[in-house]
Amino acid sequence: MRSQTKVTKYFDLDLTEERKETLVTLKVIQNSTQTIKFNTRFQGIDKETTEQDAFSPAIDEIPTEESREQGFDDLLKTIAKRIHKVDDIDSLGGELGFESPEIQRYMQINEKYHNVTCMGTLSMLRDWRNRTKRSEEREQLKKALIAINHLRLADDLLNDGGHGKLV
Repeated sequence: MRSQTKVTKYFDLDLTEERKETLVTLKVIQNSTQTIKFNTRFQGIDKETTEQDAFSPAIDEIPTEESREQGFDDLLKTIAKRIHKVDDIDSLGGELGFESPEIQRYMQINEKYHNVTCMGTLSMLRDWRNRTKRSEEREQLKKALIAINHLRLADDLLNDGGHGKLV
C-alpha cells in the first residue's frame, strides 16, 4: 500500500488586469516536473472586495465517481486484511446481514489451496456493498466494525469526514 501525502501551498495570484476567466499554468517540481493547468473563475468580487467570496475547487480536487468507488474499494481491502480472526469474520458477516452458511463459504475462500488469504472476506464485503445504498454504506460498515469491537479500525478508516484514510 502506498502512502499518499497531500501538501497544500498557498500563494497570491493577482489577476486584476485579466478577464473573468483566465487560464493559469502552474509548474510543480518534485522528483519530476509536472504542469497543472486550471481555469479560474471568480465569483462574488466587486470593486471593494479583494478576495474571492466563494471557494471554487480546482478540477483535480473534485473527486470523480470512479475515484470514490476506488477509494471505498481500497477501504474494503484494508478492512479485509485487518479482520483475520475467524470469529471476527463470522461476526462481521452477521452484522452485515449475511447468514451463517454464506459466511462459511466466504471463510472457505480465505483458506483455499492451503494458503490463508483475505479474498473471501473481501468478496463478502464487496457483495455486501453491492446490496447496500451508497448513502448508507459508510455508516453501516462503521456500526458493524464497532459492534465486533474493532473500534480503532472504524475510527481510523471511517471517522474523518467521509473519506477513509488508509494507514
